[in-house]
This record gives sequence, structure tokens and C-alpha cells, in this order.
Amino acid sequence: MKSNVTSHTRAGRAGRAIICPHCQQAAVVFHFAWSALMCSGCRAPVDKLDWRTDEPMPPPRSRPHENDEERAGREEAELRELAYRKDEGTLRQK
Repeated sequence: MKSNVTSHTRAGRAGRAIICPHCQQAAVVFHFAWSALMCSGCRAPVDKLDWRTDEPMPPPRSRPHENDEERAGREEAELRELAYRKDEGTLRQK
């Protein structure tokens, strides 16, 4: 559902897509500490409250192609290596 940006609109950690009311060009912003922006599509200055927005963008995953089994295997390997270094007395931080 598209709505205008308001004083309560927040970008969130992943940013938020805003849409130019003149040319419908989308852009992503990470904060709303501005009063107007120039559209990169039509080069028109647009006041903050005139921009349109959708729902917030989903947060990015740290490893987008890693499933639960792969993550568990990676974590287990990291713990084994940490224990090995500790036994040798050479515990190092990555």
C-alpha cells in the first residue's frame, strides 16, 4: 500500500524505498533527516512530504545463500578451531 512520507516515517536498518510523485522513479533512503531531495529520474526537486513510499524493505541476511545446516557446520568448525588454539595456548581473535 503506497502512502506519502510523513513526519513519522522511518527508514529502518535496511533503508526504505521512496517513489517520485512526478515520474514514479524509485530511490532508497536510509534516513529522513532532509526536507527535500532531487529526483534522479526527472531531476525535479521534491519536498519530503510529497514522496510516496511502500512498506519498509526487509533486512538483509548476513549470508543470503547459507541454510541452517551450513550455518551450524560453519559454527561448529569455528568452535573446534577455537578449542584447538586454546589447547595449544595460542588463542587468537579473528
